Amino acid sequence: MKNIYLLLAFLLFFSCKRKERYYYPTGELYSIIELNKEGENDGTIKKMYITGELEGIGSYRNGKKNGFFREFYKTGELRSVEKFINGSWIDTTKYFKKNGKISILKYRDNDKVFQETINESNLIIAKGEIRDTSKVNWWYYYGNNGKLKQKIEYLLINKKQHINQIYSYDEEGEIVRDSSNFYTIDLQDTIRVNMLEIGSLKLLPLLSKSTSFFKIYFSYTDYLNNDVIPVDSSYGTIDKPAKLWVKFKEEGQKKIKGYVLEENIFHKPNQKDSLAEDIYYLEHKMYFEKIVYVKEIDN
Repeated sequence: MKNIYLLLAFLLFFSCKRKERYYYPTGELYSIIELNKEGENDGTIKKMYITGELEGIGSYRNGKKNGFFREFYKTGELRSVEKFINGSWIDTTKYFKKNGKISILKYRDNDKVFQETINESNLIIAKGEIRDTSKVNWWYYYGNNGKLKQKIEYLLINKKQHINQIYSYDEEGEIVRDSSNFYTIDLQDTIRVNMLEIGSLKLLPLLSKSTSFFKIYFSYTDYLNNDVIPVDSSYGTIDKPAKLWVKFKEEGQKKIKGYVLEENIFHKPNQKDSLAEDIYYLEHKMYFEKIVYVKEIDN
């Protein structure tokens, strides 16, 4: 009798679940999903290619991803695997080539997510931080010999990925100026209260390595009062750094931030009229920031 009650309880539990099937507009099976009585994903979920092969499989518990999620190539080889516990992504997500070798690793370090791209020789050829699907902060790119070829700074501007600075390197590790674009700031890290400090921003431009003109616009962020204070603008050329100046009345950590507006005009013969020229105006923005500390300094 006890076994009968257990069987009835087992059947009652599974009767609370139902399977739903979804189809492509052309009628082919798209996915099979198990739902609990509240209508939440609960159990196995399968996704199919339009041609019928299994594309992915995973499991949910009470509406949250729980367990391994796997994706497959049409030919059946494993394409990716990741693990969740109670809706939280854990461990390392692995992406595979068809030959079974790892192509991409994605992992968490504290609150940040990083990604590495691996070549056929199992060497890292790219690595950096990602946010959702966008690259952020500094990314490092390597040749098949393992040597650093480029490092690129990515920013998210209005939720769009923006390339900010580029360093390119030759085989000896020297900077290749023709394919690089970056700034350097010359300014003291520690500044005295009520003391005017003058620094500079030097630019290796993108638009022209010989004639580029640029302007900088900058402001201060006061962390103590959480104020943003617009300041001024300055300008420079490839041979003349732009000036930065700061002066604070209170101690504390401050951020100097702004952007470089690079401008260039060039002429190009008109394709339809050999006696005419087309004039093009180009501009490029690069964002910068620097943390400084303001304090009373004893003589």
